[in-house]
Amino acid sequence: MIKSLRRLLATTYGEHRGLFGKFAFELVVVFIGVTAAFAIENWRQEAEEARYRSTVVVAVGQTFGSVATHGRGISRAISDKLRVFDDGVARGDQPKLPVYREPGGEGPPTQIWDGLMSTGALKALKPDMVWRLAAFYNELNSVGDRYLRYNAVTETLVFGLDPDQADAWVDGRLKPEFRAYVAQLRELRAANDSVIRKADRLRRDIELDNAKH
Repeated sequence: MIKSLRRLLATTYGEHRGLFGKFAFELVVVFIGVTAAFAIENWRQEAEEARYRSTVVVAVGQTFGSVATHGRGISRAISDKLRVFDDGVARGDQPKLPVYREPGGEGPPTQIWDGLMSTGALKALKPDMVWRLAAFYNELNSVGDRYLRYNAVTETLVFGLDPDQADAWVDGRLKPEFRAYVAQLRELRAANDSVIRKADRLRRDIELDNAKH
């Protein structure tokens, strides 16, 4: 019985040996094809991620450029107004208070971070860079808050003065609340200058990091 079974298996194998070889070859071809397909798909995904990362870096860099450009315009305007005021005080005059008003809105554009978060663009950046960006935009938002506080004083106190603003002075000196108002404007400029420096630094660092990849 066993011998008969062995003869049958040997005969079957002999008759179908070519078919078995062809089937094994096809299995190898399928395996190679599937492996190659996975490799190509991984390469495609890596290429897409690299392009996406580069796009994000360019977009974020442009954002920093816009923030710095707008910020420099703010600092120049504030500096000009403070210079006129300080020169008048140095001459012994009683100049009008330096008033800066942000054109076209209630304050500088500060909600950029929320936009980046909503797009998912931050996943293309390294964790330490995301942390730096979060700290930067938090500081940028605080500059916007400073401006809103300053602007509130402008509207409640300064706009209520007589046209020549003589009532802001007493005995040749600014009243305390208006000295605080001018100091508030100087602090706003200093905070804005700090944001500009950090925006320039971040833009350079993120572009250098992207160039390495």
